[in-house]
Amino acid sequence: MKFAEILVTGKVQGVWFRDFVKKNAVVLHLNGWAKNNPDRTVGVAVEGEEEIINRLIEKIKIGSPLSKVQDVKVKWQPFENKFNSFKIII
Repeated sequence: MKFAEILVTGKVQGVWFRDFVKKNAVVLHLNGWAKNNPDRTVGVAVEGEEEIINRLIEKIKIGSPLSKVQDVKVKWQPFENKFNSFKIII
């Protein structure tokens, strides 16, 4: 089990990107959150099996239909079991 902090840059706010991330995370049974950052990036925190998190990362790189993902940075951390669902933070 792993914890990943993901930072997504590009046209990722106002294009249903966080909802896209949440739907994919729920389907993959991953827990965590997605939020808009003041600098127009989207931050994602996610916990689960590393292989499954990597599947989510591949989906994030593609993005929602209206988004244009420029870059995805991932910072791996030890698993902390902090989350019991996946939420969109406002």
